[in-house]
Amino acid sequence: MAWLAHTAIDEAKVRGKTTLAQDQALHIACKIVWLASLVLSATLLDGSSILLWWR
Repeated sequence: MAWLAHTAIDEAKVRGKTTLAQDQALHIACKIVWLASLVLSATLLDGSSILLWWR
């Protein structure tokens, strides 16, 4: 899924629909969403596993 998002973002940049700054902001947003989903899934699936990261 992340690959698809990054591909769409890069395609928009190549076609001139976004600027370089917008492209980079979208890539950062994708990473934030990816990290949030990782933390949420770790917390919801096994709450103890996430505690090791925060100690």
